[in-house]
Amino acid sequence: MEDKFLEGALLRARSHSLISEGLKKDYGDGCALIGFDLGICPINIEVYDFEGVDFSEGQKADIRFALFPHGDGDIYKDEAEYYAEAKRKANGGMVWSAESIIPSGTFSPTADENFEENSSIILRAVVTDTESVMLDGERTLHLTLKMEDCTFDSFFEDGMLPFAEKGNVISATFLAIGVSAKK
Repeated sequence: MEDKFLEGALLRARSHSLISEGLKKDYGDGCALIGFDLGICPINIEVYDFEGVDFSEGQKADIRFALFPHGDGDIYKDEAEYYAEAKRKANGGMVWSAESIIPSGTFSPTADENFEENSSIILRAVVTDTESVMLDGERTLHLTLKMEDCTFDSFFEDGMLPFAEKGNVISATFLAIGVSAKK
């Protein structure tokens, strides 16, 4: 892996033992899109340095992966503020839970037959820990996020969030990127 920022983040990311749903796409250069069963839903993870690891369907794999913001997101002081704002925005419609996930990279919402799977997810989660770290010379905010029984590591470049502390709710689109934990 040549990206030192990404490599540093993945070294800090926790390992997850997941059941593989198989190879979705081989990008070449040691990177592939692999499907996994998260337990509550399927998720695609862009996995680097995967040579020699069995990702065939049904195989258990240890993956260190993290979530990286993809586009804008929102952060709320707490669940009460999240729900108040979500209800206002929904204007009487459906409100997503403060702890929810949509594996948007695994399906096309419009049944587009040209849809290409990717590693994006839409996540709403509670911040359980924050840490300022240096990755490849850049100040980075490492957030631990809780969504139901799942815990995720996420990394935000300095200045991407106006604030972040324990108890906040974050709602954003992320890319799931990882490496084999055995490497």
